[in-house]
Amino acid sequence: MLSTLLILSMLSKVGDIDGHYISQLDTNKYDEQTYFDIQKVDDSHIKFQSFAYWTGTNPDNVHTGVLNGIIPVKDGKAVYEEMWDTPVSYTANSPEAVYDPKQPEKFQGCHVDITFKPDSSLRVEDNYRCGGVNVTFMGDYKRKSFSIPEWFEFDNQK
Repeated sequence: MLSTLLILSMLSKVGDIDGHYISQLDTNKYDEQTYFDIQKVDDSHIKFQSFAYWTGTNPDNVHTGVLNGIIPVKDGKAVYEEMWDTPVSYTANSPEAVYDPKQPEKFQGCHVDITFKPDSSLRVEDNYRCGGVNVTFMGDYKRKSFSIPEWFEFDNQK
C-alpha cells in the first residue's frame, strides 16, 4: 500500500518520471545502450522511446528493436500494444486480439508492461514479440539522468 502511494505521489508531480533509463542487465556490450527515454505529457500520458539490442555468440551478429509512442499511465503502470498488420487469424475480441498474460503466445502483436517503481527505476516486461528476432525490452532499468535527448521528437498521437 505504501509503495502504491509513493508511486501515485511521484506520478502526480509533472516531470518526476522524465528521464533516460538504462538496462541493468550485464550480458553484453550493448546493455547500457538498451534504454527507455520517458517524458510525461500530462497527468495520464507519457511519451516514450526505447532501443534494445540482442547479440549472438558472434559479437558481430546484432539485432536491434525500437519502440515509441504516447501511451496512458495509470497507478504507476503503462501498457504499450501494437497489433501486427497481418495477424494469422484476427477476429475482434478473439484470443489473438486481446492480451492474456496467461497465454502471451496467442496475442498477435507486441505487448509491453512498464511499471514505475518508487526508487525511480522501471520494470519492463514484454511478450517477446517486440522489436525483432531475439530482441526483448524486458528487464530492470535505472534512471541515469533526468533529461531526455533533444532529438526526442516524433508525431505519434494519443
